[in-house]
Amino acid sequence: MYREVDRFRALLQRQGGTPPTLVEASVLHLCATALRRPSGPAAWFDTAVAAHRFAAALAGHLGEPVPVARVRSGIRRHFHVHRVLLEPARAADAYAGLDRAWRAAVELVTDVRPVSPSAPRWRRRRGHAADVWRAMLLAGAPVRRADGLRLRVCGPELATVAIRCARLLGAPAELRRDGGGLQVALAPREAHRLLATVADAEPAAAAVPVAESAAESAAAAVPAAAGLTGAARAGCRRAPTARWAGPARRSAPVPAG
Repeated sequence: MYREVDRFRALLQRQGGTPPTLVEASVLHLCATALRRPSGPAAWFDTAVAAHRFAAALAGHLGEPVPVARVRSGIRRHFHVHRVLLEPARAADAYAGLDRAWRAAVELVTDVRPVSPSAPRWRRRRGHAADVWRAMLLAGAPVRRADGLRLRVCGPELATVAIRCARLLGAPAELRRDGGGLQVALAPREAHRLLATVADAEPAAAAVPVAESAAESAAAAVPAAAGLTGAARAGCRRAPTARWAGPARRSAPVPAG
C-alpha cells in the first residue's frame, strides 16, 4: 500500500482535487509538527502537495499569500523538504484558526447522535472525515511492507478521530501499537475503498450549520461538551475532483515472435 499512497499523492498534485480546508490544514500541521517539530512560525513537509495545500488553506483564512520554500538538506544523501513560511505577526491568527477548525471537526465527527444520510449535517460530517484522512495520507508516515495500509499517528486523539472518520467513510480501521507508537491500520480492501472515497469526496458545507429538521434543531440547541459547534469551512465552489483508479496492475508480458 505504500506505492498506492504515493500514487494518491501524485494524483492530487496533478489534478488538485477538492479545495483544501482548514480542517485538512489542521491535520497536516499536526502531522508536520509531530514528524519535523518546527521551531518558529513554520511547518515542514516531505511532499510538495502537502505543503502547497497547507499554504493554500492558510492563505484563504488569512487573506494573503503564504509562500512555500523548497529546501535541500542532507549530507551524503540529499533530499528536499518543503517549508511553509508565515509572517510572525500573522502566526497567532493562523494557529488559532487551525485550532478552532480542528476542535469543531472533532466535535462533529465524534457526535454519535443518529443523522439521516440525506441530511446536510451528515454530508458535513463525511466531508470533514475525508479532510482528516486526506491530510493523513498526504503528510502521514505510511509503514512500508505492511499488509494493507498502516499510518503512524502522533497521538491518541488523532488516532481516535482517524478511526472514527474511517468508519464514517465506510472503511473500518483499527488501532495498533508498534514500538511504543500508535498506528491506524486498514485491510487492503478497506484501504482501496478509503483512497477512492477521499479522492472523490465532496467539500464540507458552510461554517454555520443549518438545522435540517425540528429534531436536529432541538438537539443542536444543547451545547456540546467542547463548547464549539459547526464546521470551520467557508463555502467555495467545488473543483474537479481527482479520480482514483484503484491499485496499479501489472501488464501481461507480450509473447515474443
